[in-house]
Amino acid sequence: MIIQANHVVERWYNLQNLLTRLRTSVGDLKESQEILRSIDQLKERILNIEPTFFTKYDLEKLDKVQSEIDCTIEPKIKALDEITNDLTPENALDYIQQRCWIAEALINLTSIMGNKRTKLWKAHN
Repeated sequence: MIIQANHVVERWYNLQNLLTRLRTSVGDLKESQEILRSIDQLKERILNIEPTFFTKYDLEKLDKVQSEIDCTIEPKIKALDEITNDLTPENALDYIQQRCWIAEALINLTSIMGNKRTKLWKAHN
């Protein structure tokens, strides 16, 4: 009877640990989704800048987006990277896939910003 009780208690603790890991995983995946959503919002803001005329205001908008990337997006990405360092191989695949999507979105955003800066520069000259 005691052995059965010990097995039940052990299973109970295992289930609690599993639930904690699942909650953490869901929270981390939500964080990844939030980062991707933020990148998409910044991308929309950049795409709305029409560089037909050079204005200091347009450059300020691009600088503000860059500042948001540096101060908001990059720290969140670093936090996710720290999480992936501590993962077991079974859990790592989902995080790595999320991290790849974030990296692709950030590369795309950086490219769009570079193109806008080039067009602004050309409009200035």
